[in-house]
Amino acid sequence: MLRKFGLSTSPSIKSALSRCASSLPSLEVEYPVAPSAKPSSLPVPKTTKTVLKNGLSLISHDTGDKTACLSMVLNSGSRHETITEYGASLLAQRLAFKTTQKRSAIRLNRDLHDAGVVTGCAAGRENIIYSAECPPDAAGIALQAIAETIHSPMLSKWEMNDIKEKYINAIDIPNFKRSTRLMLSEAIHAAAFGPYSPLGHPLYTPCHIDPESYAASWEKKISPKKMTLVGVGVSHEALLNFGDELFTDEKEGVPGMISSPFVGGENLVHLAGASNCCVALVLESSPAGKDAATLTLLKHLLGIRLSSSMPGTEVASSSYADAGFVALTAECSAANSAKTLESVAKVLAKLAAAAPTSEEIKSAVKSAQIDLLEKSHGSAFKTAHFLAGEIRSASPGELSKVTGKALQEACAKMVKSKIGLAGVGNMGHVPSLDKIKTML
Repeated sequence: MLRKFGLSTSPSIKSALSRCASSLPSLEVEYPVAPSAKPSSLPVPKTTKTVLKNGLSLISHDTGDKTACLSMVLNSGSRHETITEYGASLLAQRLAFKTTQKRSAIRLNRDLHDAGVVTGCAAGRENIIYSAECPPDAAGIALQAIAETIHSPMLSKWEMNDIKEKYINAIDIPNFKRSTRLMLSEAIHAAAFGPYSPLGHPLYTPCHIDPESYAASWEKKISPKKMTLVGVGVSHEALLNFGDELFTDEKEGVPGMISSPFVGGENLVHLAGASNCCVALVLESSPAGKDAATLTLLKHLLGIRLSSSMPGTEVASSSYADAGFVALTAECSAANSAKTLESVAKVLAKLAAAAPTSEEIKSAVKSAQIDLLEKSHGSAFKTAHFLAGEIRSASPGELSKVTGKALQEACAKMVKSKIGLAGVGNMGHVPSLDKIKTML
């Protein structure tokens, strides 16, 4: 081996190497200068849920880890906006952890930095999620900041205008227009639910609401009954104490949400000068928690079949409180869009006509279980978001019980129901939805 690298193999070199090797401690014993090891088993994570008298839901996932993550899920997203409030959820995301009635934005964020707290906020169609990742002993500081940003934002006119101009108009909207994936997601929701229905409301749009109107609207949305506090790496007792101390308001909040059923239809966004396009067939599925195992497995099965025959295709899905969809998406050249959609339709028609093989089901179950494991057992941050947003997801055990017949029947039901067609890019060669329906 030494000769291979042009090194000398003289007796003196060999002797020196032998002495070096013999001076190293054996791998079978503890390192001589290290403290004695004390092996111990890892604690089994425990998930506990409690609903307080004021309606606030608490979910703890005590892992015993050295990192904690706390998330407050506020049941208020773009579906809860009126036409005059469009963009308010995106604005709320940007207003998170800014100036409150107790601390300036600089003071608040310096305090969080000193305590080792990293914050974030994500706005969606049904929820706004405020998160903070920190050492477990800084959980109180993190939750105090979340409570402040939700219950006592300053909402000064100059700060709101500054955020609108420097962040939303200068960063968020341009990034959205550069992202085909985000634009397609908006088009899919508009095609599935209608552009003026609650779930079809745009998420990425400029916000023109004034501070007074925003404050009045926000005040109605922060009822404890519409909140879920999730803590990962925090004991349930500690989470109960934080909930009782920081979120005790018993306001009723806004009335129940307006339903947003799946209606189907076309929503094609033509981009001048584009040579490619992203298209999607959108199928109606069940609301969150209903038929979760079957729909999860169906998504992965369709994904396996599409990717094996058409690279660049994906299967996306979303489940909301009252509706859901499965979208089969593909990216292709504009000239090839009709052929691509025809191939996607054939995959759907084939599954609707015949049950998958046992080998296909095993592959789909394995893919779904890995995906579920990655979501629920990653970092504290990922686990908190999983518990916060996907509490009603299928378990690994439920996935293995789904039969081929159930998958076939679910696909057949989707194909016979209302269908949506969404696209972004050069739409010149995309066939009509009526023509696609004849292929199914």
